[in-house]
Amino acid sequence: MKLRVSPFAKSAVIFALCASASGCCGCPQPVETATAPPALSTAQPLAGTASAQPGTAVAVKTCPGAMVAAKDGLIDDLEDGNNQVQLTAGRAGYWWTAKDEKGSTIEPAGELKMSDGGADGSKLAVHVSGKTASGDPGTAWGAIVGLRLAEHGLYDASKYVGIAFKAKVGERSGSKVRLKVADVNTDPGGQVCKDACYNDFGKDFTFTRDWQEYKISFAEMRQQDGWGDPRPPSITPGKLAQIAWHMNTPGAEFDFWLDDVRFLDCQ
Repeated sequence: MKLRVSPFAKSAVIFALCASASGCCGCPQPVETATAPPALSTAQPLAGTASAQPGTAVAVKTCPGAMVAAKDGLIDDLEDGNNQVQLTAGRAGYWWTAKDEKGSTIEPAGELKMSDGGADGSKLAVHVSGKTASGDPGTAWGAIVGLRLAEHGLYDASKYVGIAFKAKVGERSGSKVRLKVADVNTDPGGQVCKDACYNDFGKDFTFTRDWQEYKISFAEMRQQDGWGDPRPPSITPGKLAQIAWHMNTPGAEFDFWLDDVRFLDCQ
């Protein structure tokens, strides 16, 4: 599928299925190289997802006060050492990495393995490093690490108000990373976007050399300006595909650490 205006890739790739000791699980697995973030293997949402038409405004839950960790909101704290998210509240997806084919690099290559040295004295974290290529952002779109929320289809996160995670960057790393949350309108598997997918709702972050927690509500998330179709007024929390962190500064080294990803609720 050709992307006319996407700053990711000119073709969509569905990540290869499978591989566990017990055989094929039918879930997206990390791969060494991909020309775009993985698309859904099915467009069928989980039961109970929002019923609004794609591309239209939907009700997004907000809080009158502070946002706090939801009781069942842990997506992954990485402490089990595997590349599957926490099996809580219907979540069962996997971590993955991708990079463009114009010279960007990302390590570890292949299956994403967790690294020693988590946040706040914990044992493990996601740690990726590499360098983004320079050139046309339509093809040299950089590198990305992310997680699928569901093993199949879309995930209903409408009861939550946002996402929190802990992150830091290494001494020689660029500090800018974009959080991207793909939904039914921006992920190709939602069967809504055609030639201008991947302009996911999110936010640009500037990280420090020390572990810090970052919070963002669904209501705050925005698409990037100037491209993408459709361009609904808000994300659709009831039909989410994945959460990803995109290193997209051209020609920049990155050394990115991530831990304790979770959904938020109202205090």
